[in-house]
Amino acid sequence: MNAVYRKELKGYFTDGIGLILIAVELAVACGFMWMFNLGVYKVSAFEYALSPVSFVYTVAVPLLTMRLFAEEKKQGTDRLLYSLPLKMSGVALGKYFAVLTVLAVPAVVMCAYPLVLSLFGAVNFKSAYACILAFFLLGAALAAVGMFISSVCAGPGSAVVVSIAFFLANYLLMSFEDNITGSRLASYLALIGVIALFGWLLYLMTKNSLLACGAVCVLAAALIALNFVKPELLTGLIPGVLSAVSLFRPISVMATETTFDVKAAAVYISVAVFFIYLTVAALERRRWA
Repeated sequence: MNAVYRKELKGYFTDGIGLILIAVELAVACGFMWMFNLGVYKVSAFEYALSPVSFVYTVAVPLLTMRLFAEEKKQGTDRLLYSLPLKMSGVALGKYFAVLTVLAVPAVVMCAYPLVLSLFGAVNFKSAYACILAFFLLGAALAAVGMFISSVCAGPGSAVVVSIAFFLANYLLMSFEDNITGSRLASYLALIGVIALFGWLLYLMTKNSLLACGAVCVLAAALIALNFVKPELLTGLIPGVLSAVSLFRPISVMATETTFDVKAAAVYISVAVFFIYLTVAALERRRWA
């Protein structure tokens, strides 16, 4: 794992992509810090800037994770990787920790921003640093998702497109949940889409079309049964589901309410662990295919 970690981390700084993304993230964070704290809210609270800054992750994380496994496939070096006496869990964790290290650099530098703001007024350091921690955990969760996407895509181009589309859609859920209708029909149609997405992910994981179709049919039958047995459960379901699956919503709430949500932190960690597991499973399947 250490060798994989050092190789990936060196690659990020050798080709400059890591330095560029770190510089962009810090520049955006600094710009929003002054705009929101001194221009809009007239307060010295750095956490207000973290919610809009998190949008940078929708592009930065895919650019970091696209090369993890998709690049190996494109260059044909993935077979060499699978032939080495390495556990796929060690390979995945080595690459994942390399991405985390790059994401940790701007988060650590941001810790100095509240100190700068304290020169202009009172700063709630506990709230500011708690939000910076949540900001980093959000990046950790997105990095795990991006790594999984990279492990199932054929090339870095498709990996970055799928990752950006997924993260952008997840970011926009914050707007959708406030405007989308909570009617039973809307919930029914949205759940059909979720079931179809689950079937697609299951197929990517197993390459077993029969298993994926069977799972989709079972879930669709359960949804139809629920619609007849307890239709009231579908009313108002979608806004609640959108709020639950939006990874960007907790950081927005913490930034505006200046409180640390332990539950959100646990969700970020759980998402990271889950998608690391999916990545290892995808690698093991490909290794023995």
